[in-house]
Amino acid sequence: MICVIVAACDNRLENNYFPLEKGLSWDYKRSQTIVGQAWPEVDEFSLRNLGREQINNAASSHAVFVRRTSDGTDYYLSDTAEGIRRVAKRTVVETKPRFDSDLRIVLPSKEKLKFGNIWNVESGPYVLHTRPGYSADLSDNRFKMAFEVIDLEATVDVPAGRFEGCLKIEGYASIRLFADARIGFVDVPITQTEWYAPGVGMVKLERDEPIDGVFYVGGKVTLELKNFDY
Repeated sequence: MICVIVAACDNRLENNYFPLEKGLSWDYKRSQTIVGQAWPEVDEFSLRNLGREQINNAASSHAVFVRRTSDGTDYYLSDTAEGIRRVAKRTVVETKPRFDSDLRIVLPSKEKLKFGNIWNVESGPYVLHTRPGYSADLSDNRFKMAFEVIDLEATVDVPAGRFEGCLKIEGYASIRLFADARIGFVDVPITQTEWYAPGVGMVKLERDEPIDGVFYVGGKVTLELKNFDY
């Protein structure tokens, strides 16, 4: 099993749900299904740790770990006593990191990952979009997603294999959208479930944004680990 092999390679990773060591990389199978669509759209998504870097803004300087996605986005992360904190982000069209305005804990420290502990993560729509012919900008529609620990010994099967002893967390939020002239505005529930294997990191993610309206349509996206390289 991959997580056992990794733990044997480096004890630093053994109990780490979010490893940041340089050179680690993750390849995922990404499946996206839009409401009313018969078959999912399937492609690949990957992450790679680039190592440490010092970034600065007018107010402060930060020693961070850099994680790059396959679409060219860089995330700047800090390993703090509170947990893994996102400090800044840089998209492929930006020349320098854009610092976060608020504290953003991606995953609390292991000591804080206990039943009943709830933390908030800022998010936005993943799948939800407007139907053809209706124009609305969802890019600024941000919301807080409340996460909590569901299981500390979960088992999950993904293309990379079976992972046991996983952390399972679940997040919930809602987004208010205009449904139609008769109903008016509705609150659309958004749920996200994540599984983290010790020594490996995230092995699966499910995001559900269920709406089938006149102006908006949602769906579901799933990430499943295919390969983890140490």
